[in-house]
Amino acid sequence: VLDDAPDAQQVRTLVPERSDSLVLVTSREPLDLPDLAAWVHHLPVEALDAAGAEELLTAAAQDSSGPYDAESADRIRQLCGGLPLALRVAGSSLGPRSPRTLATDLGAYGPVEPIERVLWLRYTDQSEAARRLLRRLALAGRASLGAAAAAALLATDEAEATRHLEELARSGLIDHVRGNRYRLHDLVRAFAQARLLDEEEPAERTAAQERLIVNYADLA
Repeated sequence: VLDDAPDAQQVRTLVPERSDSLVLVTSREPLDLPDLAAWVHHLPVEALDAAGAEELLTAAAQDSSGPYDAESADRIRQLCGGLPLALRVAGSSLGPRSPRTLATDLGAYGPVEPIERVLWLRYTDQSEAARRLLRRLALAGRASLGAAAAAALLATDEAEATRHLEELARSGLIDHVRGNRYRLHDLVRAFAQARLLDEEEPAERTAAQERLIVNYADLA
């Protein structure tokens, strides 16, 4: 599996010239591979329809026992562009929010991209410490990390860091990998990186980065 391939050249480099293996490639944009020594089948992934979006919203909700509201659910789907990531993150606020309130809150962000709309909503829902952790998680890149690394980023203890990791996971802003390890989706990481550069001073970013490096060295 070649997940989130950035361009055709990366795929050409990794796919063997002679092999009976099946290679599954995912990419945000269509890849042009006319010279690849393999049979290539393109399978576009469309936005979720109303039924699929409703199922994902229900699965992501903190509490889905409220009354059914088809009109609000469809409005949420439209505001999320039918994108699974946006729907999952938005759906995590259902329970504390009704579907109608969620649709209204999402719509208040105006004409922005669906992912940005949803991430802003759930980012502002978090405590200040959790927002700070999300921003600084971008410093870890694509690596997964646990409570020790999160504690280093916040300059706090592991128990508090764990609470904030769990808070972010419940909000759909970080993905649980295994055990107590978590990772950012690429689009969430880009959002967190932008917030880090915009909201924290260079000295704060550098100090957090240095504490993370020391933590990695201690675990090596």
